[in-house]
Amino acid sequence: MKKVLFLFPLAFSLNAADSANYDEKRRLFCELTSINPLLSDLQEGDVRDGWLRIQDDMYYSIEIGGWVMLRYGSNDGVNISNTKNSLYIKDYVGLTKFDKKTGKVTMNYSTKDMSQKLVWSCDVGKNSPNNSEM
Repeated sequence: MKKVLFLFPLAFSLNAADSANYDEKRRLFCELTSINPLLSDLQEGDVRDGWLRIQDDMYYSIEIGGWVMLRYGSNDGVNISNTKNSLYIKDYVGLTKFDKKTGKVTMNYSTKDMSQKLVWSCDVGKNSPNNSEM
């Protein structure tokens, strides 16, 4: 019986979809160009995909290969700065800078226990605000 209960929630998660309506949702196809310090499961040259999501000037998110930087709030120029050429997101563990013209994404994570810097070179897909892919 335990196996059935375990598989039941798994079946629902396989059909998960992102049903939010975004102002901007773009697919990111990225290559890691710099990492410091080095990680055993991620190295320069690795390719990962991800998403850029913006909703109602209240939610900003960049996710690449499981590395996420997000912030709820408005485009205040301090914690979030969204301009024609760049996006800056600062959350409780770090900050991300995204150059919209070049596709360069720099993610800096910093806590008392760790510090990690990732630099990605990304091809940015077209805006698909109603795309339900996760």
